[in-house]
Formats: sequence, C-alpha cells, structure tokens
Amino acid sequence: MRQKCVITDANILINFIKIGREDILRQLRIYAFYLPEEVYEEITYPEQRLILDQALKEGRLRKTAITDRDELRSYAQYRRQMGDGEAACLAIALGRQWIMACDERKKKLTGAAIGCGEQGLVAAVWVWVALIADDVVQAWAVGVAGNVVVFAAVPLI
Repeated sequence: MRQKCVITDANILINFIKIGREDILRQLRIYAFYLPEEVYEEITYPEQRLILDQALKEGRLRKTAITDRDELRSYAQYRRQMGDGEAACLAIALGRQWIMACDERKKKLTGAAIGCGEQGLVAAVWVWVALIADDVVQAWAVGVAGNVVVFAAVPLI
C-alpha cells in the first residue's frame, strides 16, 4: 500500500508530544508524516526537541526541505502572511500535492490552502478522526465549541 504524504506543522507535533503520544502518528499506516526544517526549528523546548529527534531517528517522522524553485517562490509569498513553519508546510503541500496537517484557525492559512488539491488542508480534527477510524484512540466525548470540534480521547494501545 502506497502511503499518502502529510506535511505537518509544529502545533500538531507539539500537541502529540505534550500528551506523550507522538508514537501514534506511525500507527496511521496509510500516512507518512514529514516536517520541513522550518517546523523543526520552531520546536525549541529541549525536552520536546529530544522527543522529536528520537521520532526522526526511529522513522516515525521524516524531514524534508524546500528545494524546488516553485516551492521557494510560494514559500516567500506565504512568508509575508504567516510564520516560517506554516509557510513552508503550505508551499510543500501545494508544490507536491501533499496533505497538510495543522491546527490553525486562521483564515489566512485556510484561504491560502484552497489550491492544495483534493484533500487539501487537514486540520487537527481530521488527524483525530483518522486515529479513531484506525482504532488507535477511542473518542468518549465529542462536542462543538463555536466552530471548533472538541475531542476527548483515550488511547486503545
């Protein structure tokens, strides 16, 4: 089975690190999770960096870089509107037709992601939906607060 590539922003990684479950990204077998150097640099707390480095070493995450000229142009354009990590993720997602995982509620990011292709921008809620569908976690409380879906989940493994 060919894995779908997902470029992930720092907030997704930090959230999984904070709950001590960055390992569950690997259990979503249909996805390969990548992060650009710009996202790596945004994770600055030493204890989080150690966990991230271990996940990279074990192959749970992979690094990638912007090298394509079109991606570099897109990155420069998006960088005027958002942070380094967000801009890098979006440029890569658009350039490679990858899925972008983030937890942003900013209209500027969602609006810029319209060209991401069929699957486009994947908010954190979709990461959780995939985890639930793959029986990695069980949702025991789901609610809506404004326009944000809130999950309370427990790991099944």
